Amino acid sequence: MVISITASLLTSYYDAKAGIGTTTSATASSTSKAAPTPPWQSTSTAPQQSALVKSVLGGAAFFNAAATQLTSTGATNSADYKNLFALYQGINALQGLATQAAATGVTATQLATYQAAFTKGMTQLQTYLSQTGFKTLDVAQGTLTASSQTSVGAPVSTDTYTTGTVYSGSASDPVPAFAGDVSFSMTLTDTHGVAKTVDFNLDDMGSTPRTMGNVTNYLNAQLKAAGAKTTFKLISTAGTLDTTTVNGQTVTLNANTPTNFSLEVVGTPTEAVTFTPPSTTPAVYVTATSGTAAAAATSLTPAVVGDQTQQLLKFDPSSSDPSTSQVSNDAMSSAVASALASATGPDGSLYVVANVDATTADGQTINGAQDVALTKYDSAGNVVYTRTLGAENSATGYAIAVSPDGSSVAVAGSVTGALDANNPGASATSTNSFVTEYSAAEGDETWTTTQASTAGDSATGVAFGADGSVYVTGTTQSKLSGGAGEIGGQDGYLRSYSAAGTLTSTTQFGTTGKDTPSGIAVSGDNIYIAGVENGDGVVRQFTIQPSGAPTAGTVRDLGSLQGGTIAGVGVNADGSVVVAGSTHNGALAAGTVTTAYQSGQEGFVASLSSSLQASSSDALTYIPTSGNLAATAMTMSGGQVYLAGTLSTTPQAGSGLTNTSNGYLAAIDPTTGAVSWSQQFQGTDEKAAPTSIAVASTGSSILDAFGLPTSISYNDSTLLVDNSSLRAGDSFYVQSGSGTPQKITIAAADTFQTLQTEIQRATGFAATVTTPTFSGDTQLKIVAAGNTPVTLIAGPTGTDALKALGLTAGEVSNDVGKTSTVSHTAKVTLGLNLPTTLNLGSTASIKAATSALALASAKIQNAYQSLVNPTGAATTTTSTPSAYVTAQIANYQSALSWLENNESTDSTSSSLLLL
Repeated sequence: MVISITASLLTSYYDAKAGIGTTTSATASSTSKAAPTPPWQSTSTAPQQSALVKSVLGGAAFFNAAATQLTSTGATNSADYKNLFALYQGINALQGLATQAAATGVTATQLATYQAAFTKGMTQLQTYLSQTGFKTLDVAQGTLTASSQTSVGAPVSTDTYTTGTVYSGSASDPVPAFAGDVSFSMTLTDTHGVAKTVDFNLDDMGSTPRTMGNVTNYLNAQLKAAGAKTTFKLISTAGTLDTTTVNGQTVTLNANTPTNFSLEVVGTPTEAVTFTPPSTTPAVYVTATSGTAAAAATSLTPAVVGDQTQQLLKFDPSSSDPSTSQVSNDAMSSAVASALASATGPDGSLYVVANVDATTADGQTINGAQDVALTKYDSAGNVVYTRTLGAENSATGYAIAVSPDGSSVAVAGSVTGALDANNPGASATSTNSFVTEYSAAEGDETWTTTQASTAGDSATGVAFGADGSVYVTGTTQSKLSGGAGEIGGQDGYLRSYSAAGTLTSTTQFGTTGKDTPSGIAVSGDNIYIAGVENGDGVVRQFTIQPSGAPTAGTVRDLGSLQGGTIAGVGVNADGSVVVAGSTHNGALAAGTVTTAYQSGQEGFVASLSSSLQASSSDALTYIPTSGNLAATAMTMSGGQVYLAGTLSTTPQAGSGLTNTSNGYLAAIDPTTGAVSWSQQFQGTDEKAAPTSIAVASTGSSILDAFGLPTSISYNDSTLLVDNSSLRAGDSFYVQSGSGTPQKITIAAADTFQTLQTEIQRATGFAATVTTPTFSGDTQLKIVAAGNTPVTLIAGPTGTDALKALGLTAGEVSNDVGKTSTVSHTAKVTLGLNLPTTLNLGSTASIKAATSALALASAKIQNAYQSLVNPTGAATTTTSTPSAYVTAQIANYQSALSWLENNESTDSTSSSLLLL
């Protein structure tokens, strides 16, 4: 069955529901009798779609009102008819390009030609609308609104800090975590550097029950006695009922809903707050995937929704009881697709690199399909800040490092498309490595660099040198600029950057096979890179030089991993090099075996000499487990190797599950092979897979019982680039009436307040811009100051600032929703809703473009009907249909989408709408 869905069919549906008549010039009023024949009518002699496509492919303009011939020259507002018909013909040409791009058998060369012409046409559309003066029409490429407001915001600074849930239960019950010997100190430092320490010991409460309220009162009494201005406040929120579903009915398991209690530290700008516990133990942080991923649709089966989530877990390895060793397990934002790297700072802060595929938890809108987000957590597990990278198309973060002094954080990975407006190395099609450095305290971006290659490369490891320089390792499938040349297959590389982010050297290495570096470590003048090269576990040593590239040194081949992995590399305090991973090979060439290999795939830890030369001190430990262990991440702390991996398990009987696994963690002495701590944890559907591991040597203490960090920072950044996916150099345009569009370029130091001033000045104060506060965030709102509309125009592809701000391209006008009289006729407002990002780069993009263009075409035809049959000043005419009509249009779109997806369509038909 062949179904042809055309714009005119959609228009008929739209008109019928909107109550728009189809009166022709033969039956209309005197004004409509003189109306010229529109180009979409069958009697029109205007060029049709195929001719339009041929013309624009030959270089002709998409929009040319001067060349438009009217069948009737006596019509009222004939200039508007010409301009409207020229607009329709240009849209029609764009539709034709999309239709041809979607046809069966289109070659890559043809598609590139269509895409180039389409991009040119979209640019001309923006120019045409900005320069064309309609008299009775108000036309915008985007939406038409009475106001436009950002969806992102900057947090308003407050001198409060709220913990997570400390206790759930009754207010009258003692808190179990407060039992026993519970004490800590709080230091308050004023603006002159004078410190005041207040000691807390719950034994001072005597026989008073240690309830949340009583403990809070005790803490405040101690602070008051010390003359402190900072206080504690008890926060209580109602919990949720514990329910389950039985035979389709919801059953309450416990009618006594517990109350959740938190503490709020109410501080002042004059007192900096730190907390000191009497003793500490290490804290192990793990990011992990829990549950099953969604199954993609195939030609035979529909897509299946998965229940996979990303988790952040905290463990106390000093506890020998697995039931108490796990301190917390928190679900990360639903926007997080994966979190592949994490690291801790000297102050106990945790930094996690996440790959996000939707708007982040704090409202930051990403530009492309996936972006990289850096999140800092304090030692109590509360989010301090989140910073998105701002990639145009897609980015993936693979590695992270914190400088030895804790002042800087480096993130590395791969990016496709534009990233840095000042760096021309980005490619819209190939995958390139990127490195970004942030200040640790505020999360301000210090520098970013991308390195282009002909066949794509990706950074997989990053480390700091003692002087602040940054060293990056990764993979490449082509010769790198500055390198010695391509070796073959997939090579590894080592790049060095100065503390200011300048590329100082490139070294390419590997075999003629597939080489994948997995980790990098710097110790003094030595750089160590470990990975899998042509199937073998390999460690390479490089020596840092006063200038120029590090020189290549010893290469240690541990032997075939037989399908195993290298999880990472580190350097112990004695200078020995530690490599961890997993293997099926029970005879790795890595020194004396301290714990023997047994069977299957096992984890291993190898301790090698600093020179990587074979030595009698070399030691190899296998880690026998109950199932196959795939090591995924490692780190070092206190002379111990902390290993994370996925341990295969046997599904529970009758579950119907397959390929189940637990998360596995262990702390191993690399010299003796002694396992001082190990832990397994489960996930949804019996599926858990750790993706990164980090250790804070003093991260666990009695402060955990109160949900308190070691220090509190009340101030957060107000910079636009820190609170959105914006990058310095991104831009957009504002236009006052029919004036010349003015460019607004985002600077690194811009805030919502500075942007407010820039927009007002650029519009000649035709826009009233305010910075209201919503839910604790400062946002930006734009309204027209008077009768002159203000148009928001997207910036160049790849550096457009509107989307990252959450603003929509279009016109902001006081006429929207109101009646304005022009020659006794209500002015027609028309928003085409055509994003500047429309393109023909993929099947999905072609469908989206075709759908958007068909709807725009239908709106143009409706605007023509309004010109033909003016309703008079008593009727309000806008481009926004009623809620009912909007819902009906959505229904039609869904129906059309179903038809397109479930019925065969002749590629040569005149189908204009594909959803």
